[in-house]
Amino acid sequence: MKNKFYRQLSDRAESFCRTLEGRWALGDCGNSVLVFIWKHYKKVIIWPARLAQRYVTARERRKILKNVDSLIQNDKWYEALKRIIAALHDDLKGEPEVRIDTGTLSLIIAVGVAVLFTIMITCCVCAFRCCGNMRSDQSDRFGKSLQRIDSFRAQIIRHGTQLRHSFSRSPKFGSFRECSMNSSFISDAGNATIV
Repeated sequence: MKNKFYRQLSDRAESFCRTLEGRWALGDCGNSVLVFIWKHYKKVIIWPARLAQRYVTARERRKILKNVDSLIQNDKWYEALKRIIAALHDDLKGEPEVRIDTGTLSLIIAVGVAVLFTIMITCCVCAFRCCGNMRSDQSDRFGKSLQRIDSFRAQIIRHGTQLRHSFSRSPKFGSFRECSMNSSFISDAGNATIV
């Protein structure tokens, strides 16, 4: 008979908490917990909101109430309430975990990959420039074309007057006789190479 009475008290207290939770905003984040104290019957109900139920389970509520039951039975409500609040705070805060910030981790990985690609591309470019990407028969043709360019330069230096005459015929410049060209820098034309 006594168990039935306490069960009815618990049902009424939980119904009150449920109604109160539905009509009264218990905080913006939804992790609030009601602690219903019924001094006359020495009854305490811990009622977590929807999100708080993930952290404060029914088993944890029973454990908290079992720890403070002796204080409640001896009418030490203040001490019991302090312990309940401390236990709820610990439950809502959760176990201390080592968290890795995934945003920072992904940024570090992205920068590392970019650096590796940059180094790899730089090494490939340097290798092609140093070692070349031509076959030996292609390098011979390339050497011949360089010799032709060098012989063309030497020919221009030897026949400097032809170059001067081409300047003098340009519509932008006057005749050769009006503006003499300083040729002192070509005095040693046989040994000089103009690049």
